[in-house]
Formats: sequence, structure tokens, C-alpha cells
Amino acid sequence: MDYIEIKNEKQIHYGLVRKTDLDLRAEYPELHTVIYQIEDDSFVIHIKNRKVDYNRIETEFEKSIKPILVPIVLSLQKPKGKFKILSSLEDADIPKGLQGVLMPKFRWADMLMSKFSKINFYKISDEAGMVNIHIGNYWSKSGSTRKYHFLTKVQKEQLVDFLEKYQSGIDFRIYIDELDSAPEQNGHSKDNSLIYYCNRAVRDTPKFVQRDESLWYDNVEHIFEGEFQKNHLYFYDKNEFSCYVDFSVYPNIDLRYFVLLYQRIYLSPPIDKNFEDWFRTHSISRRDFIELILRERITILLVQDVSRYDRNFLNEVFSLKPEAIVSKRAIACLQQCDIIETSNNYLFGDGVSIKEMKSISDLIAKNTKMDASLVFKTLVWPVVARRKSFDVLQLGGVLSASVYGVNKIISNPPATKISETSEFMFNVFSYASHLSSSLNATYFPVRGEDGFTDASYTEQMGTLLNFYKSATIDSLKKFVEGERQLIRGNTIIEPIELLKVNDYIPILELEDVLNRDIVFPNSKRLMETLASLNGEEQQRKIKMYNNEINKFLGTQKKTGLVLDLGTQTLNIAIGLASGVPTGPLTSLLKLMSKKPLKRLNPVRGLLEKVELAMNQNEEDTRNIHFLSRINRVAKLKEI
Repeated sequence: MDYIEIKNEKQIHYGLVRKTDLDLRAEYPELHTVIYQIEDDSFVIHIKNRKVDYNRIETEFEKSIKPILVPIVLSLQKPKGKFKILSSLEDADIPKGLQGVLMPKFRWADMLMSKFSKINFYKISDEAGMVNIHIGNYWSKSGSTRKYHFLTKVQKEQLVDFLEKYQSGIDFRIYIDELDSAPEQNGHSKDNSLIYYCNRAVRDTPKFVQRDESLWYDNVEHIFEGEFQKNHLYFYDKNEFSCYVDFSVYPNIDLRYFVLLYQRIYLSPPIDKNFEDWFRTHSISRRDFIELILRERITILLVQDVSRYDRNFLNEVFSLKPEAIVSKRAIACLQQCDIIETSNNYLFGDGVSIKEMKSISDLIAKNTKMDASLVFKTLVWPVVARRKSFDVLQLGGVLSASVYGVNKIISNPPATKISETSEFMFNVFSYASHLSSSLNATYFPVRGEDGFTDASYTEQMGTLLNFYKSATIDSLKKFVEGERQLIRGNTIIEPIELLKVNDYIPILELEDVLNRDIVFPNSKRLMETLASLNGEEQQRKIKMYNNEINKFLGTQKKTGLVLDLGTQTLNIAIGLASGVPTGPLTSLLKLMSKKPLKRLNPVRGLLEKVELAMNQNEEDTRNIHFLSRINRVAKLKEI
């Protein structure tokens, strides 16, 4: 049988070794390493740092980082004898060639069918380090017309090029089989052999899942290179005023709250539940919900596997508005883009600064009695997230964000006692904080029937994520001085305190008054204005607004729907809580301004950046409100 053979013997272990070195530098970002290949084809990772806790690092490496059966060791010494240096995996090259990424056959099938959607793969088998990929050429007939489906020259070249660059020490054979008809097999073979059949049509993969799988595999390398960004995604608009609300596991509040204030509602629907039951709990109809989707007020985010949702409803929505359904892979693209953009823009994230962060952290710890390792972890999180996120998003999606998320900084501080329950809750809700932050959307905490909410956990994570996005030359001054006002980024709003809704109002009637063009930018400006005032100033401002509205409207009938913008709610909404997340960062800025520290070499370069950032000018957002236009359905509540 003829086949195309792709031998990767010269690169055996290279991808895995580079990936192992990267994993080590993700866990210990301060390390400067060099990879050596010695005569017996084993590898040594030489740690060049002079002062490290080598015993601790080696123990962690052997226990949690080193892949099984890969001949690689750590050393503080450069190896003797003959060797060659293996280039390290740079941060911009992490997904290239899927280095170090090993997948079972079903994931290989999904990946190949997604990346090469027009090639007729139909089965995969493996034996002793060889992966056999079978492609079927066949005739199909429709009426009197016959069509030949075959592997083209261009498709073959693209596939071979991809497999040659795949760096995990695996050889490939590509078989092109002439078949009598289209293959119909699905799943594992009946005799439990090592064959996996891949037929997308038979496996009933939804078209929106196929689309998003291709989106990931076609663009992930460009994401890390900074060429593909969030604004290239089909469902994201950075200029939209949006919120994220999660109904996937826990209940939440009435959709009318979100329609009242936001242009777009990103919504994760409930799982293992018929949508009709969910609609009834919110006093809305299926038709009205779909109409809101068609008006681009609601976009559905599927954080779970598609099999856990009401497929009939999702297929109906996709047929009417394809871009309104976003599956796990597209969400992973969004999250990966956000991490790369945050890392690229981060004030302390360039190559020179990260080498100095360890010294800076020690200085802060000495002057503030804070734990140096916690300070360091806080300052370098964007770089660490960049190095850890690809494996997680490739395999598990955003639901596994806790593996690389800011919860790691909050839930595991060495000098702080935190309960196992709290640590668990930070892990559980990490994805919601990171997803809303990626969307630049306001997050609405879940609301359980027993009063349970994730607000305290997501607020802390959101505050920290806000810092990293604001720690740029353009925006650091505003964030540090506390001028950062409501809405953009992962801010927290207590919606039950904020709004009171008459749930008998048909949601489309509400939408007819509060369409996206009226909501934005007016609701944003209104809340930002009031959020910048103290309690007494808010009362005077609200009273003045209501007096002016009454003069304008005369004796027009008012409804019972109110907009409650109390002091406590607004202070929470600003998203500038103090405590563990921002403590090390604020201390850094204060310490770096002192003359004795200015003379130290590790500080000078960073201080120049901070001073530049803190001297940027900003225009204040001024008072333009829209209450008179929406008075039929909403008004300010006087405190």
C-alpha cells in the first residue's frame, strides 16, 4: 500500500524537552536556563541563576513538572564533554508545532478535521511511535450527477508541512485509500483495536463547534505572535457596553436588569435543563428571547461541552444568527488573546524587567514586612499566565482557568491562612472572572436560591485582573489614583441593590424603550458620574436630576421601576477594593518613589516607566444622562 512517510527521528524528545523547560520557567519565572543535549541523547537543563533554592526547585521538578520517561535532569553546573545547545521555547512560540502536546486519537481526529476541514480523514491508528492517518478518495452521486472527492496537491502539501513541524518525536504515515463510497464509521472499532474512526457527519458535531475548532487551530500561533487579537473574533466588539451573566450551574437574576443597562448581554445558559423551563422562570417566551438575540442584545456563550445543553434550541439560534452561538473553542481563543494582550502591554512584563522583579520583590518585602514570594508572584502573573495557559485552553478550555488564574495568587499566599473552602471557591469561580475580564464586560455574580453568591470571590479576582489591564503606560495613573470609574473591565455590581424590576413587564416592551442605541453611552455615563461622588454628593445630584426630569415631564405617569444607585453599591461597582490583590502593587509604586531606592540599579528602569505612566493626562467623563428618555420604565431612587 502506498503512503507518505514523515520521519521526525532527528527531533525525538525535542518538543517535550523544550516544553518541560518552559513549564519550569512558568513555575519559576526568575530562572535563567540553558538546555543541553549530551552524547547519550539525554538532556540537562542548566540553571544559571546564582542564588536559588535548588533543592526545592529540583523536588518540584521531579514531582510535578518532568514528563515520565523523558531523559532530562536539572543541574547548577554546565555539563562536561560533548554537547549541543537546544534552543529554548520563547514565549511567542509556545504553540508552534504543538511542541510537547500529546493527544489521544480522538483529539487528534478532532484537531486534524478542524484544521483541515476539507480533507476526507476517516481513520487513525498508531503503532510503536508511528501514527497512521488514512484519507479516503471516493465518488458520490446526487441524482444523475457524480462527484469525485479527493486529496488535492495543495491539501497534501499543507498537511505534510504541518506534520513535519509537529515536535513530539512522532513519525507519521499518510495513506490515501480509494473507497467505493463515503466512509460511515464512527468511534472505536468493534474489535477494540487501536483504530479510531473519524467521520464528522456521523459524529454529529454541530457546525458552530466545527467553526470554532477551526478558529482555534488556524489562529493560535498568530495569537501568541500578537497578530490575531480579540477584535478579530466574530463575536467581540471592544466598543460595546456589555455584561456577562452565568446561568450555567447556579441561578441568577432577571434578564430585565441586563437589558436595562447594557448593549450586549453575554450569557451562559443553564446545562442539563430544557430551555423552556428556564424561560418560564424568567417570565419570557422562547420567541422573545430569540428576538433579543436577533437584535444583537444577547450572545450565548457555551462554557461547557455542547452535549450538556438544549441542542434543539442552539441549532435553531444558529440557523437564524450563526454568530450568536459561541462554543468552548472560540471562548478559549478569546481568553488566549486576552492573556497575550495583557502580557504584551504589561508595564513590568518585558524581558529586562522580569529579571529585576525578584530583587524588587525582596526590597518591597523588606520595607513592608510582606512575603517576598507573594509579591513576586503578584508582579509576574501575566508572564506566568502566558506560559501556562496554552496547555490548559488547548485541553480543557476556560473552565480550567484556575490552573493559571489570579486565584493562585489570592488563594495560596504563604503567610496567610485561608480556609480550604475559600480556596475551593476561588478555583470554582476563577473562569467567570477571567471570562468577563476577557470580554471587558461587567460581571454579575450568581444568585443561588439559598442566598449563595460568588461576589466576594470574583470581586477579589476582578480587582487584580483590573490592575494588570491598567498597568500600562497609558492607564496606570488613573488606576492607582483611584480615578478608575465604573463599567469597563471585570467590575462587580450588586444588581439586586442596583435595580428593582417589575417582572410583569414583557421583556420586548422593555427592550423597545431601552434599545442598544439609547442604553449606550448614556447608562454608562450616568453610573460613572454617580460612582465618582461620595454619599452626600450623590444625594444632591440625584435630587437635582429628579427635579429637572419632573420639570421636563410635567405630570406624566411614572412607573414603579426604579434605578437604585446607593453609596454602598456604587463603591463596590468601582472595583477598587484594597487588600491582598493590590497591596504589593501599591507598595511597589510607593517604595520606588523614595530617593534611597532610586539609586538602586534594579529600580531605575522601572521607575522611569512608572513616572511616565503616572504623568499621563486624562479627560474626565462628564454628566450626560438619559433618565428623561427612559422614565416610562426607570427612574433614579432618592436615598
